[in-house]
Amino acid sequence: MKPTLTFADATKKYLIKNLYPLYLHDMAEIWDLKPNRHGIFEEDDSKTLEEQFSHFEIWWSDPLTFFPYLIEYEGLPVGFALIAKSPYCPKESAICLHEFFILRPYREMGLGKAAAKMIFDEFPGFWSFYTNPTPRNRSALKFWRSFLQSYGTGEYKETLETTESGSKVLAFRFNVNS
Repeated sequence: MKPTLTFADATKKYLIKNLYPLYLHDMAEIWDLKPNRHGIFEEDDSKTLEEQFSHFEIWWSDPLTFFPYLIEYEGLPVGFALIAKSPYCPKESAICLHEFFILRPYREMGLGKAAAKMIFDEFPGFWSFYTNPTPRNRSALKFWRSFLQSYGTGEYKETLETTESGSKVLAFRFNVNS
């Protein structure tokens, strides 16, 4: 099964906007997040999904730094990936995967691995991304470890780190050669 990976320009950003609350709902289970008083999974006081999405306009502000991709299958939007280059990455990384999401009905079909391969192949360089290291995130950890072991040379590093806010994260780092 092969997905289609499309750069989500301004005409397609509404599709990511539509998928984003579903992504946050999944993340709530993994990170033990609660909605704000307006029912929005956001740390601020956003009252509507439209207000929440305004925070993400940065993804369409600089096409040389931010790369929002839509993942489609059989003509339907099934996920997205948000990629950034320096200075929006850890210092040691040239490129980072900020968000990666596949809708639940399309998981375990090989679409996520195919999309990840297409994304990483598109951007040679030193990559990083973070995820939750707890057992609640077991399926994502299994996915990324399996993918990275089979991708390229299969060499990658995992390190447990603490963010500035005090959250524990598992960092994945690897190099993609051109």
